[in-house]
Order: sequence, then structure tokens, then C-alpha cells
Amino acid sequence: MNVAVRIARYESRDVSRGRWLVVYVVLLFGLAQTLLALEADTTRALAGLINVVLIVVPLVGLLFGTLHMYGARDFNRMLLAQPVGRRELFNGLYAGVALPLAGATILGLGLPLVVAALRDPSALAGVARFLAVAVVLTLASVSLSFLTSVAIRDRAAGMGVAVLIWLSLSVLYDGVLIVAASTLPSAALERPALIMTLLNPIDTARVLLLMQFDGAALMGYTGAVFRNFFGGATGSVVAFLTLTAWIVLPLLLARRIFRRSDL
Repeated sequence: MNVAVRIARYESRDVSRGRWLVVYVVLLFGLAQTLLALEADTTRALAGLINVVLIVVPLVGLLFGTLHMYGARDFNRMLLAQPVGRRELFNGLYAGVALPLAGATILGLGLPLVVAALRDPSALAGVARFLAVAVVLTLASVSLSFLTSVAIRDRAAGMGVAVLIWLSLSVLYDGVLIVAASTLPSAALERPALIMTLLNPIDTARVLLLMQFDGAALMGYTGAVFRNFFGGATGSVVAFLTLTAWIVLPLLLARRIFRRSDL
């Protein structure tokens, strides 16, 4: 069996035994079930759950991935003393963290949503898109957490940077965009707003989720620009490709640093 697969299996079992993962699943399940109970329409419940995906999912991925990598330093040194390559070790570590997190996201959100969609088949496509975006955003946030932890050796500083990344992408970004929208003419802001959307995985995920609902006002300024510029189907493809790039590019950079760093 491949070394990376063995490491991933070991890491997955270790992560899955943690109580925090159970708490995470219960939290997502409770939020989804509550909104489904309050809303008679599954589609409206999905709209209410968007903020959960955009806030909770990347925060958990960033914090847990960063904490896990700092905590695994002794384990990494021990494995590297064996005939284990750094590339295989890194790939196994990422899979061992990202896959249980993605599974917890699917279980916590997917179980109540799929049950609701079976009663309302018209919402099945929306539920599938919602879960796909949640999983991709989970993988992207774990990639960013790995990049943070391998680039910054100090644990406290790394955790601070992880929180700052989340704040910048979810909170400060909106403030900058509001200021820009209030000071610049709309025509001059369209292309910069489009670029800003692509440079922010959380905003890209928000646009991708909201594009399935009617009403441009619900999507916000960047969402309206994105929809007008790309159109429906093309915009969805570009958004998914952008989110995929947010998984791959930070991960490749993190692996490059990991292979050259002094553990």
C-alpha cells in the first residue's frame, strides 16, 4: 500500500476519534435541522444556511488544520527518520485532515438536507450544489491552513495569521468593498469587483451559492457583477474552477515549503 495512503488512513482515524469532530457534526446538523423546521420551503432554508457555510466552515477548516499541523511536528520528525519521503508525508497529512472534515460537513449538513429534498424533489439540485460548495470550501480552507502552518514556525503567530486570514476574507473584505462601492462609480468598479471576487474563496462560494436563487439584490454587488459578466452556466463553471484553484495552489505552495523546510 502506498505510504501516503497509510499515513492518510492513520491520520483520518486519529482525527475522527476526536470529540471536536462530533461537536462539529452536531452543530451543523442542529443548525440545518432548525432552519428546515422554521422554513416550510427547503430552498428558503438553503438560503438561510449560506451564512453557516461561509462563516463556520472556513473558520473550522483554518483553525483545525493549523492546530493539527503544529501538533503533528513530533510525529512528522519520527516518520521522516524512517524511509518516508516528505512529499508522501505531506500528501498523507492533508488527506488525513481534509477528508474527515469534508465528511463531517457532508454528514452534518447533508443528512437533514437530503431528507428534506426527498420530500421536495425540486430542491434536490440546490442541495447538491450547496453540499458541493461546502465541501470545496472545506478543502480550500484546509489548504490555506497547511500553507500557514508550514510557512510560519511559531505556533501562536501561525494561529493568529489563520484567524487574520479568516477575518480578512469574511469581514474586512466586505468593508473594503462597501467603501469602494460608495466612493467609485459603478462602471469603474465592475472589473475590480470581479477580480476581488475571484481572489476571495469565501465570496466566490457565496456568489456560486446565491446564483441559484432569483433576485440579483440577494447576491450583493459582486454577485450581481459576476452574474452579469459571465452569465448563469459559465459563471458557475468559472466559480467552481476558481474554488478548485484555491485548493490546489496553496496546497502546492505549502508542499514546496514543507519539502524544503527544517523540521
